[in-house]
Amino acid sequence: VVSTQSTGKENPTRGALTELSSTQDQLFTVKEELVKNRIEAEKLRESLHRARSELDNLDKNISQIKTERDLMSESQSKAMYLEEKVEELELLNRSLSRRLSV
Repeated sequence: VVSTQSTGKENPTRGALTELSSTQDQLFTVKEELVKNRIEAEKLRESLHRARSELDNLDKNISQIKTERDLMSESQSKAMYLEEKVEELELLNRSLSRRLSV
C-alpha cells in the first residue's frame, strides 16, 4: 500500500516506481525497435549481396561482349585484308590471262 505523506505530497517511493515503470516501458520499446532494425539490416545485407552478385555477372557479361566485339573487329579486318588480296590476285590473273592470250 502506497500512502501520501501528511503534507499532501506524493510518496517518493511511488514516484520512483512510476518513473521506473516508465523507463522499463521505454526500454522495451527501444529493444523492440532494435530487433526490427536488426532484421531490416539483415534483409539489406542480403539485398546488397544479391546486387553485388548481379553486378559481378554484368561485369562478366560486359567483358565477354567486349572480347567478342574485339574478335569480330579483328575478323572483319582480316576479311577486308583478304578481300583486297583476292582483288589483287584477280587483277593479276586477268593481266596474266591477257598476256598469255596475245
